[in-house]
Amino acid sequence: MKKRVHFVFMLLLVSMLLSTSASAKVTITFWGWTDFIKIAEAILPEFQALYPDIDVELVNLGSGDLHDKLLAALFAGVGAPDSAVIVQRRTKQYVDTGLLLDVSSIFEDKKDDFPPALLELVETESGIYGIPIDFAQSVIFYRRDLFQEKGIQVPIETWDDFITAAKKLTNKEAEQYGTWLFYPSGGWGANFFIQFLQSRGGNIFDENDRLIRNNQLAKETMRWYYELSAKHGITFNAEYNSPEFLTKLRQGKVATLILPAWGLLALKTHAPEFSGQWGVMPWPKWTADELGTTGVWGGSTIVIPQQTKHPEEAKLWAEFYAASVTGTPYNWVIASNPPAYRPARESPVVRQPDPYLGGDILYDVMMERTVPRYRYVEHGEVEVIIGDAIENMFTGRMTPEEAWDWAEKTISSRLGL
Repeated sequence: MKKRVHFVFMLLLVSMLLSTSASAKVTITFWGWTDFIKIAEAILPEFQALYPDIDVELVNLGSGDLHDKLLAALFAGVGAPDSAVIVQRRTKQYVDTGLLLDVSSIFEDKKDDFPPALLELVETESGIYGIPIDFAQSVIFYRRDLFQEKGIQVPIETWDDFITAAKKLTNKEAEQYGTWLFYPSGGWGANFFIQFLQSRGGNIFDENDRLIRNNQLAKETMRWYYELSAKHGITFNAEYNSPEFLTKLRQGKVATLILPAWGLLALKTHAPEFSGQWGVMPWPKWTADELGTTGVWGGSTIVIPQQTKHPEEAKLWAEFYAASVTGTPYNWVIASNPPAYRPARESPVVRQPDPYLGGDILYDVMMERTVPRYRYVEHGEVEVIIGDAIENMFTGRMTPEEAWDWAEKTISSRLGL
């Protein structure tokens, strides 16, 4: 009888221990969109090997949907995930809500390992409210076989040289184009344009976050951008990842793509048969005697809402994703997103010759250019206004100069800046 009681007691004890173990396991949610969810899927096994008591539920949302839902959840005080990816150009908008978790503890010995321009997006006097994941410096992808056929030397020195080369590469009868231009505009199209303005050292707002009035450099850049298509006739105009865009890639009808490093993923995915025929060169200069600079289109940040019931676990996941030598290099491996965290950029997987690019080392080419500081102020609304101005310009309703004047007046009246 005593043995039976002892046996029952042991079963109860084991059951209690198992129950306690199960209840100690924590599940956190992570919101991202396609590429960032793929990265999360790739790193999750290694994360859970380190932290077996943390499960991560991955929620795949469209980028626009994610940003809208996250902002609504922050202000509602309910419904936010434990962590989420947001684009860098809108990071300040979310930081300014005061509803994100301070992650300064992650940066105690890592702050110097992140580019200062990216830290500016997440840091305030009271703390640090996100971890920059990547930086999206723009380059020129080019069809090396078509360049060789026309006797065009690379790298191309200036944008004037680029236009000259693109004219040689354009044959409209054969539907062959020197380059691609984002159209229609929209938010993405506006940011495609802004990378050119940024690379010239331009801004829409001054150092006090006030609108720059009568912005001559912006007007000049708008005119230059418009004339790539309207005057020089070197562009195939389509939205990124649209059927028209992807068809041209598959057909080999576009000789250059002006994109950040992450554009390589589109090439490999949609035009694999051209492996070895594409190459990469640095962003051209605006004048031959200037220092080489480039612009940015994209970039992302991981943030943690204050609503999380598991702040320490959420911080462990965010750090593994964006600030570790184990998880962060997968941003490059999966999506060609150069890690913002310097030790992750030093991973052997980042600086490998790429067979698709004929042996070019994409990261090294990208780093031949520096990035001027660009000020993102109320950018979620500003990019819509700039996109509308570009639309007005390309549809003939306004000249480039009129379009920029309209954008300035609209930003001023709507945002009071």
